[in-house]
Amino acid sequence: MGFDLRQTTTLNLRQEQRLVMTQQMQQAIALLQLAHHELIEQVTEELMENPILEQNDGDREEGDRDDSERDTNEREEQDRVDRDGDGEERFSSLEVESVGVQEVPSSENMSVNEENKMREDVEWSSYVADSYNRPAGSGDQVLNPDEEYTPIENRIASKPSLLEHLEWQLGVSGLSHEEKEIGEFIIGNLDKYGYLETITIPEIAEQFNVENEFAELVLYKIQAFDPLGVGARDLAECLMIQAEYFGFLDDVMEQILLHHIKELEIKDYSRIARALGVPLERVHDSIKIILTLDPKPGRAYTAEEISYIIPDVYIYRQGDDYQVVLNDDGLPKLRLSRYYIDAMNRGDAPKEYVEQKMRKAKWLIQAIRMRQETITKVSESIVKFQREFFDRGPMYIKPLTLKDVAEDVGRHESTVSRVTANKYAHTPQGLFELKFFFSSSVHRVNGEDIASKSVIEKMRLLIESEDPKKPYSDQKLADLLLGQGINVARRTVTKYREQMNILSSSRRRSPF
Repeated sequence: MGFDLRQTTTLNLRQEQRLVMTQQMQQAIALLQLAHHELIEQVTEELMENPILEQNDGDREEGDRDDSERDTNEREEQDRVDRDGDGEERFSSLEVESVGVQEVPSSENMSVNEENKMREDVEWSSYVADSYNRPAGSGDQVLNPDEEYTPIENRIASKPSLLEHLEWQLGVSGLSHEEKEIGEFIIGNLDKYGYLETITIPEIAEQFNVENEFAELVLYKIQAFDPLGVGARDLAECLMIQAEYFGFLDDVMEQILLHHIKELEIKDYSRIARALGVPLERVHDSIKIILTLDPKPGRAYTAEEISYIIPDVYIYRQGDDYQVVLNDDGLPKLRLSRYYIDAMNRGDAPKEYVEQKMRKAKWLIQAIRMRQETITKVSESIVKFQREFFDRGPMYIKPLTLKDVAEDVGRHESTVSRVTANKYAHTPQGLFELKFFFSSSVHRVNGEDIASKSVIEKMRLLIESEDPKKPYSDQKLADLLLGQGINVARRTVTKYREQMNILSSSRRRSPF
């Protein structure tokens, strides 16, 4: 049996359609996804890079002939943009599935900035966080009205950082020079909450060529600084330092903190009492004190970054209807520079360069206009579908899909998804992300569907009204919802509860 190893050449033809994304298409899609403040940053950057673009400040005097001619020419330019196909028709061609799209690489692509915020949970319950305000001296000052001066809000002394506060105490502590050197090293290795978790006593001792006992002694002195609990190596030590200072630490509390932190977290107080061989009331008394201590003593000195949400649209009630108003505060109004257009026509400017910048400017203006129109249309569609929510509140939100709105506004689902991402609406019911208004459905016993977000809101109200000593289990919540005609499984209740960051019934139970 032999093998035929001869090579043959064949020609196969295959026809396929692919969307090759140009730089302009990529920019238009990126603009759709930008939040209000990000759009302002993007437009400002384009203004600086493209000399053909200029900001229309709206400060032209009425009747100025040159400016009137400029307006006329700009309108003619914009009309030509629309006629050339750079407008809505071409923009709508972007509304395709992103699967299989071949992107054309470009060095000028603009990236969308994403801000990721991390919120850190506080252990167990609402602990008291004491803040420290060091008084700042002030004296009388005569201001000269002819001179510029710093506003009073900019002259208020800022709160010291944890590092500064501890170093100040170290400087006036009366410790020896060697102790201060070790103390500075310890303070420099604390995390933002005041814990010493990245270095050990033997490592500190080796660093300064001292005995472990001496390094430990310096650490104990640092732990006596304000705020109480700094320099602790774990949560138990942090709380014990505070409890001992206030005279609350006894054998029961010490054993709870050293050996039963896990049971404390899940509120299994009975197991703690059995393990320690003490009455449950004794455990309760200790826990009441523990919950007044601060598990993160340094947080009062941590400069928390404040996140501000700027609405992209405002939804107002007018009579019996609602009006959608796009937020354009701070967004530069763009126009084409007449100066460069005239220079190109006279031959005073490089024609190829000006034409390239002109095309980019036209596309940007058109893409922004289409973005604003699409956001407005989608918002108006949401108001139409979710009218009962705007009238009565979150419990009355209805099931709504991207497809529903896409069909209503004549756009693709992917476009609606991009438009609603990271966009917020200021409504009579509060501030909501546009994606909030899209919700899956849950089947009712009577055959009607209800939005899952409405079910979540009903669950939240049930949990808020429960007896803290006998909180509802997930199965009990499912039974109560069934009594309201809403048929959901226990595992669905668990999922919704976790979405609301609500603890299980065993961890919500309060003995007090």
